[in-house]
Amino acid sequence: MLCFSFRPYTQYSLGLALDQLGYPTLHTQHLHETPDILDMWADRVFQFAIDSEELSMGDPDFDLITSHGFTGTVDLPTALYYKELNVKYPSCKFILTTRENSEIWFKSFETMLIGVAQVTNVGGVLVRHVHQLAVYMRYVIV
Repeated sequence: MLCFSFRPYTQYSLGLALDQLGYPTLHTQHLHETPDILDMWADRVFQFAIDSEELSMGDPDFDLITSHGFTGTVDLPTALYYKELNVKYPSCKFILTTRENSEIWFKSFETMLIGVAQVTNVGGVLVRHVHQLAVYMRYVIV
């Protein structure tokens, strides 16, 4: 199995490129499209850390992600687990991306936050997982 995991806040275009190369890639912005993956992150990582009031990595289920056909990931939260992924999938490949400076990084991070926040603002009635997305935002920002 090949698994690509990027450092946090990478360019969305890299995920699109991996998709084009035949590596279906899970991106933060797509979490709402796979409800059980979002539920897993919300229950086993985000809410757990919030409830315990301490920084915690939780216990994510990577097999759930691959069971949906994803062979790559970009961005948070999966990028935080590169050591665990390397143990679980020894043939996994990682790509480290960098930014020119902190201002460019922050603009990218802000764009990602706005993208995720827009999903929650579309209308709480229409989006099934508004609470999980809100918990994710709280986890990322804190």
